[in-house]
Amino acid sequence: MIPPKTHPPEYGRSAHLRVYATAWPVTALGPGHRFVVWLAGCVRKCPGCISPEMQPPDAGYDIPVEVLTGRIRQVQVPLDGLTISGGEPLDQPAGLAAFFPLVRREHPNWSVIVFTGYRLEQILDDPIRQKAVFSGADVLIDGPFRQTMPSPHCLKGSANQRIIALTDRGRGLLRQCDPQTLPRFNAGLGSRKGIDMIIGIPPLEGTPLPGIPGKMSCDT
Repeated sequence: MIPPKTHPPEYGRSAHLRVYATAWPVTALGPGHRFVVWLAGCVRKCPGCISPEMQPPDAGYDIPVEVLTGRIRQVQVPLDGLTISGGEPLDQPAGLAAFFPLVRREHPNWSVIVFTGYRLEQILDDPIRQKAVFSGADVLIDGPFRQTMPSPHCLKGSANQRIIALTDRGRGLLRQCDPQTLPRFNAGLGSRKGIDMIIGIPPLEGTPLPGIPGKMSCDT
């Protein structure tokens, strides 16, 4: 059953994004070296969510999309693409629709991956979310997290989720994405306060993260 449409407070804000954290260069959330943005706010509260700290709508900080683009411009290491996760990115669709063209203009060769709990069918039924996705995303990883449906795939938190190429660039990206060789996780900073985080998709339940004592899961 598809839940009714929800329009969170950030839904129609076109010039800003509510960001929880950023990190680079990340190799665990898509092929190559990527700039990752985690957006704050998610009303789903899926059982077993590994990022509950990103759920509150007031988590993180508010940033104009031009400023965020400028921060990406200042990164001095070579990068291959952008990954958007959260929280729920498509609860801020207008902000993404304004952000993606700026990234495309400055980095025309980058690939863009978006993680979302919405199904593609729901996105196509919502003009603002549809505009956000098709203004810049090459690959969509869709569907809510289901704790009871573990997935061995390094880009899917649960087996119900789908990896969907939306563009020729996305199809090429998936051809080079070998789940056997893609790193499962990276270490990073989880917020402006410097909270440590493990970046990636959680391994199957009970699988420890090598080299990180006591860590059994990680943040997408």
